[in-house]
Amino acid sequence: MRACVRVRVCGRKGPVTLRFGGSAGRRGRAAAQGKNRDKETVDELIHLLLASKTEEDKAKAVADNVLSFDQSFWLRLAERADQASSQEEKEELGVLANSVMKMVDNLVRATETQMEDSSTVLQEILSASADPATGEWQVPLNAREVESMRQAIEKRADKVDEAVIANAYAWMRKASVDNLPGMVEVIQTALQLYAGLALSGPSHGEPLDKIIAAAPADWDRLLREEVEAGRLNEDAFQEGLQKRMEGVVIGLESGSYRQRVQAEYLKELENRAKAVL
Repeated sequence: MRACVRVRVCGRKGPVTLRFGGSAGRRGRAAAQGKNRDKETVDELIHLLLASKTEEDKAKAVADNVLSFDQSFWLRLAERADQASSQEEKEELGVLANSVMKMVDNLVRATETQMEDSSTVLQEILSASADPATGEWQVPLNAREVESMRQAIEKRADKVDEAVIANAYAWMRKASVDNLPGMVEVIQTALQLYAGLALSGPSHGEPLDKIIAAAPADWDRLLREEVEAGRLNEDAFQEGLQKRMEGVVIGLESGSYRQRVQAEYLKELENRAKAVL
């Protein structure tokens, strides 16, 4: 028997909306970063901004140091304006404050928009495996539901970026905290399908590509089929797996969620293959 999983939690009196993510105030998130930084560090940043020759240079400096614009920065900037030795210097610092504030706000808005967009993409992917009439998932997902999710990922391949994968991990943590193991399983399936599609060749013509692109539930069967047919052996498997792992380490940003999920996927496949090869 499969269990019912809803975005609106079942098994309680009245529906309870399950909310994933959510945004804090725009400057609130940055305010927690390094409130007690010394004046010298802040002054160096202020000097860098004042020395910017163009607005483009200043915008780049703001983007590179976006987490530095916390409470200590704004307090130090106000303090320097109050202590300015001339009216010209005071006005220059005032103009800088207004300019930087607008740039920081624009960056935060852009980030929030990206996160909202990624949430929509992720919800569309997950919903592809749910009952279209009720919006519920029955776990474990059956082959048809897994295939529907796979097609949804392929259809949105150009949109499944770092923000989408990061959101998936955040939603999974939230579901785990809220004791929704079925929802965790659904999101894990989406991450596995993404990793398999990202790591396999476009045609899935090679034996290893075929296995990598398949759902983990099919790995053991496919491994045995390829080995028994003489199309795959342990040396070829390990060599191909190592090349893909190198591609993940070199080709993806270190510490990124995309690197993490793909590396974990290859490691799991390697562990599963030990019982067959």
